[in-house]
Amino acid sequence: MLESDKSSYGLSRQTWSFLASRACELGDHDAATLVYHEIIDPIEAYLDPAFNGLDNPHVPFLLFPDILASLAVIFMHNGNHVPVVGIQSYFKKFYSYFWHRTIYRTIALAKIESQAKAGLFSRALSDFVSLAWQHRGYRGLTKGSVVEHNLKYALDKNQKSRQEAILASNDPLNDSTIEYNKYTLPGKTFQSIFDGVISIADTPYFNELIRSKVKQVIAERSSVTERLVNFISSNHHGLTTPVVAALCSDGLVFEAWAVVNQARASFPRVHKKVFFRGGEVFVQMFKAIKAKFNTSEITASELRQLSELLQTCRNMCSETYDPGWSYECRLACLQALLACPSSLGQEIRLYLYEWISEHKSHSRLQKPLIALTKTDYEKLISINVGDTIISCVYPISEN
Repeated sequence: MLESDKSSYGLSRQTWSFLASRACELGDHDAATLVYHEIIDPIEAYLDPAFNGLDNPHVPFLLFPDILASLAVIFMHNGNHVPVVGIQSYFKKFYSYFWHRTIYRTIALAKIESQAKAGLFSRALSDFVSLAWQHRGYRGLTKGSVVEHNLKYALDKNQKSRQEAILASNDPLNDSTIEYNKYTLPGKTFQSIFDGVISIADTPYFNELIRSKVKQVIAERSSVTERLVNFISSNHHGLTTPVVAALCSDGLVFEAWAVVNQARASFPRVHKKVFFRGGEVFVQMFKAIKAKFNTSEITASELRQLSELLQTCRNMCSETYDPGWSYECRLACLQALLACPSSLGQEIRLYLYEWISEHKSHSRLQKPLIALTKTDYEKLISINVGDTIISCVYPISEN
C-alpha cells in the first residue's frame, strides 16, 4: 500500500494516527520508525536534490504532542538519536515550549539519552548543558503569573521579528535564520522555562557515559580531582551530581567530597540549594558512606575518617536545607548513621526526634512514615529509641 500511486490511494490520517498510538503503546521501534519517516519527517522530501533537510514541506498532518514524546522515548531506548533530533525540530516548529513544557522536557531528555546510548559524548554533553540552563533550580521561586507574563512578552516580541523575517525570506520554509520558540530578549534577564533541576534519575544513559569517562580519568592517576572539577566548572554545575555518583559507585567517597567542595567554590554566585540539586548530592554521599561502612576491609583509621565525613555532610546539609531536609536526604543519612559502628544510640535518637519535629512543622501529618530495610529496622529496635519513634518506622523487603 505504501508503494501505491499516492495520487489515487493513500492511507487515511485515522490509520496513521492509530498506528502511531499502537507503536507508542507497544514500544515498537519498527512501527515508530515507519511513523517518523511517513508523518514527522516524510522521506518523500529527500527525493528532491534541492531539499536541505531543515523543514520538511511534506508533513501531512500534526500528531499530538504526547505521541511525539512517546515516540522519542522509544527511539531513545533503542539508541536511535537521529529521529529524536527530528522530533525535537518538528515540535519546535509546530508547538509551544512553554505551553507544553512537560512534553518539551521529555523530548529534550530523550535527545540527550539517545545520544548518550549511541556513545556520542560531546553531543550529549552539549545538549545536557543547554537543557540544564533552562531550569530555574531550587531557589526562591518567582510567582507563576510573573514568569508566564515575562515568557509571553518575550515570545510576542520575537514573534513579530520572526514574521518580518518570514516575509523578507525567499524560502521561509527552509530558512535556518527563522527561529521558533525563542524566549529570550537582548539585554533582558534570562527566563528559565522549568522549575527544579535535571535529576540523576532523568538521565541514566548519560550518567553511565559520565561514569565511563570518570573511570578513564581515575585510571590515568593524574590530577583526578582537578580534572573533574575543571570538567564541571567549564560546563555546568549540574554535572556535579553524575560525577559524584560515578565516584561514589566505585567507593571513592573522599574524592567525591573533594570534588563537591572544589566545584562549589567554582560557582560562587550559584545558591547552595541550587548547587546541591535539592539534596541529591547529599543522598549520593550518604549512600556511599553507608556502603563504605559495610565493607569488611575498612581499617580503624578509615572508620574514623568516614565518621568525620558523615558528620561534615550532615552539617553541610543542615546549613543548606535548615529547616527542611528532603525525605530522601533524611532517610539516607539515617541509614548511614545506623551503618556507622561508632554511632551512639543517643545520637540516633536525637536525629530522629529532630526529624519528627521538623516534619510536624512542615506537614499536616503528625509524624513521618520512615521505611527501613529489615536489617536497619532491627538495628533501630536494638538501640531502644522509644515507642514514639518506633511507631513512625516500618520494615520493608530488602529486594
